[in-house]
Amino acid sequence: MKRHIEAMAATVFGCAAVCLLMTFFGGARALCAAAAVAFSALGAFLYAQRAFVCIAAALCSLVAWTLPLLRGGAENARADVFLLILMTAFSMAAGALAGDLHRRLDEQKARTSQQSTREELIYNVNTRLLSAAGMESLMNLTLQCIYEMSARPSALYVRDGRKAKCACKYPAGLILYPNELKAAQRALDTGMPTGVGTDECAFSSFAYTPLVSEGGAFAVIGVLMDVEAPPAEQTRKAIDLIIKRATVALVKQKLVDAQQQIRMETETERIRGNFLRAISHDLRSPLTAIIGACSALEAESVKLDPETRAQLIRDIEEEAAWLLRMVENLLSVTRVSADGPALKKTAEPVEEVVGEALDRAYKRFPDVLLRVDLPGELMIVPMDPTLIVQVLVNLIENAVKYGGADKNIDLRVREEGGSAVFIVRDYGRGLSESEIGSLFTPSACKIGDSTHGLGLGLSICRSVIRAHGGEIYGGNDAGGGAVFRFTLPMEVQNG
Repeated sequence: MKRHIEAMAATVFGCAAVCLLMTFFGGARALCAAAAVAFSALGAFLYAQRAFVCIAAALCSLVAWTLPLLRGGAENARADVFLLILMTAFSMAAGALAGDLHRRLDEQKARTSQQSTREELIYNVNTRLLSAAGMESLMNLTLQCIYEMSARPSALYVRDGRKAKCACKYPAGLILYPNELKAAQRALDTGMPTGVGTDECAFSSFAYTPLVSEGGAFAVIGVLMDVEAPPAEQTRKAIDLIIKRATVALVKQKLVDAQQQIRMETETERIRGNFLRAISHDLRSPLTAIIGACSALEAESVKLDPETRAQLIRDIEEEAAWLLRMVENLLSVTRVSADGPALKKTAEPVEEVVGEALDRAYKRFPDVLLRVDLPGELMIVPMDPTLIVQVLVNLIENAVKYGGADKNIDLRVREEGGSAVFIVRDYGRGLSESEIGSLFTPSACKIGDSTHGLGLGLSICRSVIRAHGGEIYGGNDAGGGAVFRFTLPMEVQNG
C-alpha cells in the first residue's frame, strides 16, 4: 500500500512538472523537459525499485533542467538533447546509489532482526528450561520448543542399559517406525549424527543428534525432516541451538538427580539403622518379659499364689498382644515401601473407617473414654482402609498410654481445603519441645515407659499418610494435652 501511494505521488508530481514547464517555456523545450523528468524517474525506479527514489530523481532532473533555461544557457535543440542525456544519466546514477544504500540498510536491518530473534530465542529457551522441574519435564519441554520453532515433530531417546529407548515424543501422536530405533541406537553408540543429512542410516526420515557429556552420548534427539523441503538455514540453526541448550540443562539435571539419589541413599541407610535399633529394643523388652513370666510359671521350686499366677498370665497376654501389633505395624511398612505393593485405595465412608478403628481400640482398652465428632454429611475419602484404621489405632493407643486411660480422648474428623482432617487429642501432660522435634523418627524418645516406644509407631503412621498423599502433624493443644492431626486428599491423585 505504501509503495502504491508513493507511485501515485510520483505520477502527480510528474504531471504538475509538465504543466509548469509548458506554462513557462512551451513548445519543444517543454516536451524535452518533461521527457527528462520522466526518463530520470524511470531510470531511478529501475535501479532502486523504490517510488520515493523516483520522486527524488525527477526533482533533481527538473531543477538541473530549468536552471540553465532560466539563465539562458540552452540555446538550441542539440544542447537540449545533450542536456537530456546528461540529466537522465545523472538521475540513473543517483537512483543506483540510492538503491544500493537502501539495499545495504535492508540487509543490516535483516541481520539485526535475525540477531535479535536469536537472542530472544536463547532467552526464551533458557527461561523455559530453567523453569522445568525434573528430567522428564526437561525432555518434553525440549521437544516442545523444537516444534514451536520449526513445526517439525521430534523424539528423544535415552539409554536403557545398552539399548536406546524412546523416552518422549512431540506431538504425543507421532508414529515412530522400528527402523528409526536403529538410527537412534547408532547415534547413541557412536556419538555422531545419523539419519537425514548424513551418510549413516540413510533409510531414516529423522535427523538424529546425540547429546554428549563427559561420559559420552547419554541421549539422542531426532527431528523429522522432509528431504524435498529441508528447513531454512535459520530454522536449522535454531534447532541446533535448542539442542545445545537442552544438553546443558539435561546434564545439569543429571548431576542434581545423582546428588539427590546419594542423599536419599544416605538418609535411607540412616533411617534403616535407627529403625532396626528401635525394633530390636521394642521387641527385646516384651520378649524378655514373656520369657521371664513363663519361667516363673514353669519353676517347680517357686510356689505362686493364684493371684500372682493370674497376673503373670495377663502379662504374657499383654506382651504377646503388643508384639502382634508391632508385627502389624511392620507389615504396614512393607505395604508403603518403595519396593512393596501399591496401596489398595478405594472410596471409603469415613464413618465406617472410624467405626472399625473404635472397635479395635475398645477391644484393647475397654475402659477408654473416647469422644467422637464426625461430619453431619456423608464424607467419602479415597484410602487404603486397613492402613488408615491402623494409623487411627496407633494414635488412640498413644493417647491412652501417654495421656492417661482415665482421661478423655477426642477423635474428630472434618473437611478442610479439599482434604479430610483427622484429629486425635488427649488431655495428658503434653509433649516437650525435644519430643515434638523427634516425634516421627524411629529413634524418638520414650515417654514415661521404658518398655514400649512412641516413635516407631508414629514413624510408620507418617509413612502411611504420606503414601496417601497427605501429611501428619503432632504438637500440644492450646487447652492442654497432646494433639495429632493428619490429612487425606479427598480426590484421587495421579501417580
